[in-house]
Amino acid sequence: MISLSDAIQLVYRHSEGTQEWEEVSLMESYGRVAAEDYRAKEDSPPWDTSALDGYAVRAEDVAAVPATLKVVADIPAGVYPDVQIGAGEAAKIMTGAPIPKGADTIIPVEHTSGYSLETVDILKPAQKGDGVRKQGENIHAGHVAIPRGTKINSKEMAILASTGYSRVRVFRRPKISILSTGDEIVDIEEPLRPGQIRNSNAYMLMSLCQYWRGETRILGIAKDTKEDVTQKIKAGLESDFLIITGGASVGERDFVKEVFSEEGVEIYFNKVNLKPGKPVVFGKKGNTHIFGLPGNPVSAFVTFLLLLERGLEKFFHLPQGPFYSRGRISKNMSPHSRERFLPAKYEASTGMVSPLPWKGSGDLFILKDTNCLLHIPPNMEVSKDSEVEFLPLSY
Repeated sequence: MISLSDAIQLVYRHSEGTQEWEEVSLMESYGRVAAEDYRAKEDSPPWDTSALDGYAVRAEDVAAVPATLKVVADIPAGVYPDVQIGAGEAAKIMTGAPIPKGADTIIPVEHTSGYSLETVDILKPAQKGDGVRKQGENIHAGHVAIPRGTKINSKEMAILASTGYSRVRVFRRPKISILSTGDEIVDIEEPLRPGQIRNSNAYMLMSLCQYWRGETRILGIAKDTKEDVTQKIKAGLESDFLIITGGASVGERDFVKEVFSEEGVEIYFNKVNLKPGKPVVFGKKGNTHIFGLPGNPVSAFVTFLLLLERGLEKFFHLPQGPFYSRGRISKNMSPHSRERFLPAKYEASTGMVSPLPWKGSGDLFILKDTNCLLHIPPNMEVSKDSEVEFLPLSY
């Protein structure tokens, strides 16, 4: 049994980053990962612009106030002015409008006698450069706006649009296969007989893979026969990622490890000092990343977030997680020999993290109220109100 940190490093070390990409429209790029650097095509702003509504003036004309200036132009946003501001002159200007030649300062309208077509009284002093957004202060032409390996969300889409990219190259979507094992597992539409459970893991894992934009297929349920397990694992080995739930722990009729050996799968670990999620497997055959997750749904959920996502990060050339936040715990916690990631609820208004009263790793329904996983290192006793780490859940 190895530590979680060692398991994460093994996953990251033996995972493959794709070099394959496809070009999509900007509207289709949400949730994808940039496959190359995207550089600004021009300075932003492209020229000196006004940061507010007011008057464009020369600073030397408003060194002493009140000062009365002649209004010589009205400059709206989107129009480049052809006027030049001389001594004793001002131009009415809107937020975002280019600053006319000769002007070097913007006086907010609140510091004047108001809008006028002829003259304006400047009532408060200003320093040279006040209210001016300098050309290129956001980014200069040629500088990287969106680096390779950046996940494209709404803010990245806005940046790409503002820099003039209507199409972007993104890394291809990973092919992911999900296989459930066990005679006790039945499809969700089937009525339950004694000893049976529905295949909830497949749908939970499918949705997690969709967040990563995986091309995901459910291979179904492999019954506890070697022939069925072998057939379905061989089909899954054609994917970039094969996720198997159940059948990873030692049992009389668990054939997964036997088939792994026969198919030449190299196993890097098969137990992690983790609660929940101890019986988790990671291995590879060729370029296929293989994860054997526990059959209990909370354990499968936690091990996907902690371990499988590290392989997806490497596939997409993303920064390596997990990325923790910090808060204060609402109760005392006794030490445990395993590293724990417990269902919890974080209250942003108080900064408090409250462990939820779950009933073990089979308690799927606790996930409904879970917005974070409380992280407690092994053998650590935690006192109420002490600072703790937690893993925020974004899905």
